Amino acid sequence: MRLACALLAFASLTTCIAQADMREGMRYLGRGQPDYAYREFKAGAEEGDVLSARMLGRLLERGVEVRGGYGLKANREEAEKWYRKAVEGGDVTSAELLAVLLAGRGHEGDFEEALRFFAIAGRTMDPEGEFLAKYPRDDRPAIAAWVMGIRSTLAREAKYPRESRRGNNWGEVVIEIAAERRTATVVSTDAAQALLDAAEAAGRAALNIVPPSLAVTREKVVLRHTLDFRLK
Repeated sequence: MRLACALLAFASLTTCIAQADMREGMRYLGRGQPDYAYREFKAGAEEGDVLSARMLGRLLERGVEVRGGYGLKANREEAEKWYRKAVEGGDVTSAELLAVLLAGRGHEGDFEEALRFFAIAGRTMDPEGEFLAKYPRDDRPAIAAWVMGIRSTLAREAKYPRESRRGNNWGEVVIEIAAERRTATVVSTDAAQALLDAAEAAGRAALNIVPPSLAVTREKVVLRHTLDFRLK
């Protein structure tokens, strides 16, 4: 009994320390000190905190630049390592982030694995469904990974413009992502101009984060996606 209590106390203390590292990391990040944030997130992740591992992955996937050239360089290989650790700890959000990273890397063996992590996050596409069935079967994993990667990234990147929060600036924006041309174009909307600009910016960011693979470009895949700014 004493051993069990001691182990429980140690586990609780470890969790508390890891969560404190996470909070410190967020504070440093807010102050524009990404190197200190990296240190704190890494300490928390090594203690088993999945949120710290996720934040570490996010920090490393893109890197952080601040004024004066002071920042943290991107390191996608290390980002992948920490996303995987977070997924092992049960974090489904990290599973989706990892899937997007793999889909964007574009290596032949990454597409099936990306689809596996998307499935863990609850996102799937039917290979025999209307969208994918028109493409060659061998190309469908690459196309499905790209489409889900773009959709996931659009959802994260579509920021409601601060200047549009005044008045009735809301609505839906339908954006078309064309793989061959690598363009993001608004094709339908009932929203204000600021929201159109925000949608196209999100589309460009998505294409940069999840560039089309050879199969996606060869098949000239075009994806239409609706961004509902009424939900922001």
